[in-house]
Amino acid sequence: MSNLTPEIKQTPAVLSFNYEAFKANLEQRLEKYRTVVTADTVKQAKETATELNKLKTELDNQRKEAIRYVSAPIKTADDQMKECVKLVADGRQEILDQVAKFDQVRLDGLREDLIGRRDRLRAESKIDPEFFGTADDLSDLVKLGNLTATDRVTNKAAQAVADRVNAELQLQQTVERRLLELENASYRAGLSIPLQREHIEHFLFDPEEQYTERLQRMLDIEVTRQREAEAKIRQKAQREEDQRRAEEAREQARQDRIAGQGRENQEGEAEVPRDVGELMGADYVGVDYAQGVDRTETMAIDAAPEHELDRAYKPVTQSSGDSERFTLTVTMTATLPAGMTEAQIRAQFQEFIEGPGNTRVEFMMVEKDEETEAA
Repeated sequence: MSNLTPEIKQTPAVLSFNYEAFKANLEQRLEKYRTVVTADTVKQAKETATELNKLKTELDNQRKEAIRYVSAPIKTADDQMKECVKLVADGRQEILDQVAKFDQVRLDGLREDLIGRRDRLRAESKIDPEFFGTADDLSDLVKLGNLTATDRVTNKAAQAVADRVNAELQLQQTVERRLLELENASYRAGLSIPLQREHIEHFLFDPEEQYTERLQRMLDIEVTRQREAEAKIRQKAQREEDQRRAEEAREQARQDRIAGQGRENQEGEAEVPRDVGELMGADYVGVDYAQGVDRTETMAIDAAPEHELDRAYKPVTQSSGDSERFTLTVTMTATLPAGMTEAQIRAQFQEFIEGPGNTRVEFMMVEKDEETEAA
């Protein structure tokens, strides 16, 4: 095949003409056309230029025709040689296509072998699918250089697959360790309820240094939040305890007052109390002033100990000087000795209110508490 060469007879193309004589004659004729263009000769100069252009075209056409005639056999031979070259190129390409198909079959087998090795190693190591990744793409290993002459996977390629699967296994073990240590780390930091996986999911797979730093930062935040919550709970519990003790003290005072009034009635010495503090008793609920009273002061009086109520509700005497008239709407709740009629209650309170002389009761309604009746 290497000795297959065409038998080519090469005869140089011959193209000749009376160059020297023709050139000398041409130069002589052109000399006659040389002139200086002036106003008088410009018309003749243009005609001369046109004539010379015609001569140039004729000479160029003669050249092309002579070359074409002489080159015709050369062009025919060139086309024939190109056709032969194409026959060889087509034969080569056919072989290359078959080689490519053969190599592709080998590469497909290599790919299946690598994937099978990867899947077996994953199963043996019991790697969960969530940790797949490093060994997912094996395309860079699918090349003829990773096959032996007998189409077996080279040790280098097999080790590369094992290394990638091992990286997935290490990641799984790292995450499992982190989750196991998370509870202890939470308790060591001072948390009463440990962090769970969902709290650290967004950085669970980070490199060790970054994971440790971000976990510590989250623990610090959670500990601060827990301390603030515990402080609020303690404050709320203390307020509730203080309120409970105050209510117990008021209830005990009311019971003592009722017990004392019962003893006085039994001895026949009880009188209707005249002091407003005694009229209201220890379970005074509150006074609602429509005008002229600061509610904060009322709340403070309501929370005051029993011995301070009498002093807080003593009548205020009118000062000297100009006077103004006020309309007061008052609601009172009082615990009184049993047996008093509504008329007696109204008379006692009216006498007390009008006593100083600067207040007149225009209307008073007395209603007995239904809960008291039931008791």
